[in-house]
Amino acid sequence: MRGFKTISSLLFIACFASCQKVVNVDLETAAPKLVIDATIDWQHGTKGNEQTITLSTTYPYFSKDSIAPKVSGAKVTVTDSLGKIFDFEQVKTGEYVCNTFSPTLNMSYTLRVDYQGKTYTAKDKLYPMPQHVDFQQKDKGGIFGNAMEIRGFFKDDDQLKNNYYLVKIKSPHSKFPAYIDLNGKFFSKNNLFFIYSDEKLKPKDTLNFEIYRISEDYFGYMYRILEITSNGSSPFSTPPASVIGNIINNKDANDNPLGAFRATQFISKQYIIK
Repeated sequence: MRGFKTISSLLFIACFASCQKVVNVDLETAAPKLVIDATIDWQHGTKGNEQTITLSTTYPYFSKDSIAPKVSGAKVTVTDSLGKIFDFEQVKTGEYVCNTFSPTLNMSYTLRVDYQGKTYTAKDKLYPMPQHVDFQQKDKGGIFGNAMEIRGFFKDDDQLKNNYYLVKIKSPHSKFPAYIDLNGKFFSKNNLFFIYSDEKLKPKDTLNFEIYRISEDYFGYMYRILEITSNGSSPFSTPPASVIGNIINNKDANDNPLGAFRATQFISKQYIIK
């Protein structure tokens, strides 16, 4: 009887396939939006003089192209709160670089992008990142007790109210990095920690961590991004159209770009599974 059902099912599928029609559906395509990926990331222990800002546009979901179109011909600058201007020169389509940037802790920065007669601006502040992180390993961790679990502990500066962090984790078993956002308001006595677990991890595997001190505005942006992105995709691919960051069109609030501007100090740590 089971064989009869299988044959009948196959005959039905073959019949259905032979009768199906191709229906062309005209889908409305929204006008491309500017995407600004502006990150001033200063790794502790480096000069931080080399910084890159990328500009692209959105593209149709059903487009054959899988790479966002890059933007050329824009003027990009970042100005600190003392009035010093850093020019970002276009080195190739969509990529704007400054090799003489001079990051300063607790300094505010203003991004300005002029493109096709429109001006886009954003502000952010660069806060100091705590330098020391302790790691703990739990072999039977995770929700079901079948994963390798790593916890990272660090203490922030209780004199500063801006205690927001972004943790980036690169694993040898994942195509994309994982991200964890931390709000210091929810931790006791400014003792923060994060948890990363993966059942694929095994001894001698290396995990690479980058921990960023971010502003409250950028935390809010990443919180929304991480809420709607799946574990299998990168939060830093084309941003979801519903998430607007801190960059604004100075004359038209309905034409704000996608993406965001951040100024951060970060530390890089490595942990080898025992």
